[in-house]
Amino acid sequence: LPNEGSGWSEAELRNSRPRRPRSGRRGAAQIINKKKGQIIKAGEMTFTEKSDIVRQMQYYIIQVATGREKIFVENLEKLAPLLAQEHKFIFLTRELTIRRGGKWLKEIQPMFPSYLIVETDNEIDAATVQALKGLPDFYHFLNSNTDIVPLNDRDLAIIQHFLGLGPKIGASLVKFDENDRIVVVEGPLKGIEGNIIKVDRRKKRAKIRIDFHGSFHTMDLSFEDISKQVRV
Repeated sequence: LPNEGSGWSEAELRNSRPRRPRSGRRGAAQIINKKKGQIIKAGEMTFTEKSDIVRQMQYYIIQVATGREKIFVENLEKLAPLLAQEHKFIFLTRELTIRRGGKWLKEIQPMFPSYLIVETDNEIDAATVQALKGLPDFYHFLNSNTDIVPLNDRDLAIIQHFLGLGPKIGASLVKFDENDRIVVVEGPLKGIEGNIIKVDRRKKRAKIRIDFHGSFHTMDLSFEDISKQVRV
């Protein structure tokens, strides 16, 4: 920078001073690579470096008190709103058709009792675990709070199958062939017909058995029989 004895005017001195970069930008168009902690010039960024900046969506499972799943999510949104913004906590439910008092009623039940799905593209760090521990009814991550592993392979495929149908799993549309075998037209049973172990046409339910996270789970899913519907 010129000194006062250089013969420059005060305006020229002001204009010659280096300016700070505008807010929201880093000098020399630099971007922080969050995964590697490096600063990279935008013009020098490779495809590999770009993929490091955008984190892939991951899915985890946490266990909470049975019967308190919905209340846990509500408390989390009230007591730890920042945590709820960083990660999405999903309580999967299923709608069952139940006959009570001579009437068919709809009842909502958990898909996986005591389990919640965590959908996130952020890191599950020690601060996240500590914040969850401070909430009532929280037990632990799967496998454990010190061995937090995202879902993959078959477990991930099962969760994504049901997540694609929404947080509330409704009834499937089915029909029965000439041999009285169930044929799924659409709905949550579509694609997992091989997991059906029992069909109750009177109660309009199909019992499925799935291998999830090293354990077998059985559950009932509702269906609507369209076999006798008149086609126009």
